[in-house]
Amino acid sequence: MTDWTLNPEISKWPVLDHVTDYRLTRQNQFYSEGRRKTWWSVLIELEDTSIDQFKAKTKRFARDLLIPAAYDAADRTAEPKRQPVAIFARTPLISRLNRIGNPFGVTSVHLGAAIPERYLDRSAVSPSASEITVSDDTVIQAVIDDSIAIAHDLFRTGASESRIEHAWLMGTLPTEQGSHSSMGRILARAETERLLEDCNYGGYLDEDLFYRKSGQVVPGKQVISNVALRRSHGTHVGALAAGHHMWEQCETRPIICAALPMFVVEDTTGSDSLPLLYLAFHDLMKQARRFRTESGALAPVVINFSYGNTAGPHDGTGPFAQI
Repeated sequence: MTDWTLNPEISKWPVLDHVTDYRLTRQNQFYSEGRRKTWWSVLIELEDTSIDQFKAKTKRFARDLLIPAAYDAADRTAEPKRQPVAIFARTPLISRLNRIGNPFGVTSVHLGAAIPERYLDRSAVSPSASEITVSDDTVIQAVIDDSIAIAHDLFRTGASESRIEHAWLMGTLPTEQGSHSSMGRILARAETERLLEDCNYGGYLDEDLFYRKSGQVVPGKQVISNVALRRSHGTHVGALAAGHHMWEQCETRPIICAALPMFVVEDTTGSDSLPLLYLAFHDLMKQARRFRTESGALAPVVINFSYGNTAGPHDGTGPFAQI
């Protein structure tokens, strides 16, 4: 077998990431919505550039860029030396961002999953972030996974009382109005409890109805989640990390979670998941900071992400470990 040798021509291609370049330039049949129309999740790194400045510099690509509502006004004006930012974008813009020496302040590009446009909401606005006062022994339980059955008994304290303060369901279709998520939908605890009450009959929860109303399982619109099955990974992990029986009346372990779409996490390399994982982490950290103890201190938070990528490295230097 001959030895592998580096193609000397590859260094002449003026791109930041060759994998991204390859994925964007395949033949049109590889893209369900067409090469130029397909939306992607993308993790970029900005240098000496705020999100607002980046948006202004890419003004002529406005139709091909969606900056998630998870980035609020403070996030968008901050100008650190370097900052990773997860965006949604289409090929015409990504191709320009991926060029060495681009004028947008982008120093690296990681292309994630192709995102069907129907899951995106360009009119979403950042949610309000009021403080939540908790007891001094409270620990926030944060879970990033897929197919999280948010109505499970282990996440409730009663028939229509939930312990989940914030649930970002990325694999659902956006709400028709008042959306606070640029992908999928976000349910605050009050919204979850309203759904629980609407789907409760004689003390028993109609789970099929609940997950249809929450948007997690809508077969007629081809929205599928493993919460429709007897077991799902996100529910199992969430139960191990933060589950308490209803009769325990646990008030000191509130839950915040982000459910990644099934069509993203099915990529076992983890490459497709990285931009959405970073976005989920950013969102949950902002949510965690809302919880203050009676003394005014930030409540401690534990974040659980139970996925492993099949590719290396496995020494703490990989992209997942460094988030």
